[in-house]
Amino acid sequence: MKKTLLFNYITRVFFLGLFFGFVHESSGQIIISQVYEGLSNNKWIEITNIGSTSIDLASPIQYKVGMWNTGSDTGNATMSGTPTTSINLSGTLAPGGIYLIKNTGSSTTVPHSPMPAANVANTTVAGFNGNDALAIFTGTSTIVDAFGVGINNKDISYHRNANVLSANSTFTISEWTSKTLAQVASADNTLSEYIGVHIYGAPTSTTWDGTSWSNGTPTSSLDAIIAGNYSTGTASPQGPFTAKSLTVNSGIFTVASATSVTVENAIVNNADSNNFIVENNANLIQNTAATNTGAIKVKRTSNPLYRFDYTLWSSPVVGQNLKAFSSATLSNRFYTYNTATGANGDYVAVFPTQSEGTYSFEAGKGYLIRTPDSHPAYVEGNLGTAINAEFTGTPYNQNVNVALSAVNTGFNLVGNPYPSAISISQLFTLNSNAIDGTIWFWRKRNGASGSGYATSTGMGVTSAQPEAAALNPNGVIGAGQGFFVKVKSAPTQTTLNFDNTLRSSVTGGSFFRNSNASSDEVERHRIWLNLSNGSEVIGQTLLGYMTGATAGVDYGIEGKYFNDSPIAFTSYLENQEFAIQGRSLPFTTEDVVPMSFKTDVAGNYSITIDHVDGLFAGSQDIFLKDNFTGQIHNIKASGYSFATEAGVFNNRFEIAYRSLLGVDVPTIAANNIVVYKQNGSLVINSGAYIMNKIELYDISGRLVYSRNNVDAASAVISNLAIANQVLVVKITTAENGTANKKIVY
Repeated sequence: MKKTLLFNYITRVFFLGLFFGFVHESSGQIIISQVYEGLSNNKWIEITNIGSTSIDLASPIQYKVGMWNTGSDTGNATMSGTPTTSINLSGTLAPGGIYLIKNTGSSTTVPHSPMPAANVANTTVAGFNGNDALAIFTGTSTIVDAFGVGINNKDISYHRNANVLSANSTFTISEWTSKTLAQVASADNTLSEYIGVHIYGAPTSTTWDGTSWSNGTPTSSLDAIIAGNYSTGTASPQGPFTAKSLTVNSGIFTVASATSVTVENAIVNNADSNNFIVENNANLIQNTAATNTGAIKVKRTSNPLYRFDYTLWSSPVVGQNLKAFSSATLSNRFYTYNTATGANGDYVAVFPTQSEGTYSFEAGKGYLIRTPDSHPAYVEGNLGTAINAEFTGTPYNQNVNVALSAVNTGFNLVGNPYPSAISISQLFTLNSNAIDGTIWFWRKRNGASGSGYATSTGMGVTSAQPEAAALNPNGVIGAGQGFFVKVKSAPTQTTLNFDNTLRSSVTGGSFFRNSNASSDEVERHRIWLNLSNGSEVIGQTLLGYMTGATAGVDYGIEGKYFNDSPIAFTSYLENQEFAIQGRSLPFTTEDVVPMSFKTDVAGNYSITIDHVDGLFAGSQDIFLKDNFTGQIHNIKASGYSFATEAGVFNNRFEIAYRSLLGVDVPTIAANNIVVYKQNGSLVINSGAYIMNKIELYDISGRLVYSRNNVDAASAVISNLAIANQVLVVKITTAENGTANKKIVY
C-alpha cells in the first residue's frame, strides 16, 4: 500500500510539472487549470477561449471535469473528458483584472470579486476552497505564468508584481507563497490540499537582453523592450524591426544608418539620451500621434562644407537649444526667414532677439546656420568637410502645423519635424491647398555665383552645385532638413501641415537632396543643363518628359526659379522662369522648348549638358538654337559658348531635337551682335558670322575707329580715347551683309 501511494504521489507531482512545462504551447488562449480533491480523483477544470478583450460574463463559460491519463503520456500531460456543465457568471470582467470565482454550491451563478490592487505581497483571501477557480483576465495577449498553492478550505496567500492591474496592461505573476513544490513533495498525505494554476495567451511584449528576444522579434502587435545593446545594423537576431511600442531600459539602442525602425505607438527612453541613437540617414518612424517620453540623440551629417558656408536645419526632437546645436557658430549667424521683407523675403538674425540660453528650435521651422568659425576654409579642389551634427531631445511625433505667410512672393522657411525622412509627394498631397508643388533647399558655397538653392519637384532635383546635380533623387526630405515652400495663389489652407502619414523609410542620399518618389509606373526622360561663366557652374536647369506632365504648368512637376540670383538659364513657360519643367509624353522630336537667359554681367558664358537619363541616354540628339546668332548646336556633342551683354533675354535660346538644317539666315542683324565694355576694353562678338571689318562712329556720325581684315567672330578693342558717349558699332561680313549696334562707352 505504501508503495502504491508513493507511486501515485510521484506521478501526480510529475504530471503537475509536465502541465506547467508544456501547456505553454497553447498560445492564443487563456487556460485555467486546477488539481484538487485527493489522490484518487485527478480532476481538472479548463476554461478556454475567453479572449483578449473585455469578457461579458452573461455568456456561459464551459468547464470540463475529467481524469489525467497517467499511463500513456510520455511527452505531455494528456487531459480527457468532455464538457459537462456551463456556469453563468453575472457582470462583466474588465481587461487587466484578477478575480476569484467562488463556488457557492447552491447556484449556477458564481459571484466574482476582484483581488486587491497591485504591489501587494502575501495577502490573505479567506476560505479558498478546492472547488473555487482563480481567473486572470488580461485584456491583452499576455503570457502569464502562475503556480498556485492553496490549502483546502483554508486561507490562501499570494504575491503579485507591482503596477500590473491597469486596463489593457501587460503583467506577470511571479510568486504564490503558501507552500513551495519542495514542501509539497515532502508530504504526500497533504498533496490533495494544493492547486496549480497556469494562465497562457499570446505575448504582448518581447524583451531584448543583449543576446536574444524573449518572445521573438517584435511585430506591430508586440511591444519591444530593450535591456541590452542592440543595433539595427547588426545581423539577425538584431536588425530593423516594427514594434507596437518601444521602450529602452538599458543598453545602447542604435538605429543604424540606412535602416529604419517603425513603432506603431509610443517611444519611451528610460535610460540616458546616449543610450538611444538614431544615426545619419536612419529613420525612426511612428504611425500614431502617441506621446513619447525621454530624450534621444539624432545624428545628421551635412554635405561637405567650408568655413562661412551655411546650411538649412530643422530639429527632429523637442527641446534642442538652437545655440548649443552649433555652439562654435557666431551668435549673429543664426537666421530665420522673414517673408515680408526684400524682393523675395530676407534672412533675419535670431539673436539677440531671442535668449541664447533658453531658445530652442521651433517645431517645423527652418533655420539658416553658418558653419563654426573653426571649420576648414575653402581650398580650390578640396571637397570640404562635413558637419556631424547631433540633436538631443524627445522625438517629435505629434502633428505639426506651421503658419504660412502669403505676403510678398510667399516664400516660407520650414523644416522636417520628425526623426525620419518624409515623402515630398505626400507633403504636396497633404498641402495642395496651401503651397506650390516645389521644394527649395539651400546649397551654395559662400561667395559662389548663381542661385543658392537646389530645386526639387516630381521631375527631379536641380542645383548650381555640380556635386548636387549629379545625384539621383530619392523622393524624401531627410531628418533635420530645412527647406523653402511657396504659398500658392489664392490658398484655402493657411498652414503647412505635417503628420505621420508623411514619414518614409527611404534612406541614403545627400542631406539636402530629394524629389518626389519614383515608381515603376512613372516614366521619365531628363536633361540637366549647366550655365557656366568660364570658371564655375553658376546655374542649372532641368527639362524632362514624364508621366502626368502637360504642356502647361503642372502641380508638383514644374519648379519655379527661386530668383535669388540675377544670372540664370531657365526654361520659359507662361511668361515665367522655371528651374524645372516637365513636358508631356509621348516624346516627339518636333518639340521645341523656349529657354530664358539673364545676366547683370556682360561677358562670355557657356551652356553644357551635365547629365541625362531615359531616352536621352541613347542616340537621341539635343540641339541648342541661338536665335541671336542663328546657330544650331548639337549640345550633346559639345558645350556651346556665347557672348552676351547684360540684360534679360527671354527668347534667345531654344532646345530642339532635330538639326533644322533647312533654316537659312542670310543676313546679319543687330541682335546677332553682342557688344560690351570689359576692363576698359570694348568686346565685340558676332556669333556665327565672320567679321571682315569693324567701324566705330560717335553720335554725330564721325568715324572714330576702324579695323579691316578682322577674319574672326570676336574682337577686343583696347585703349580707345573715348569715354562716356554713345557709339555705333558697324559690322561688315563677307557673305551676310552689315549690321549696326549702339553701346554707351
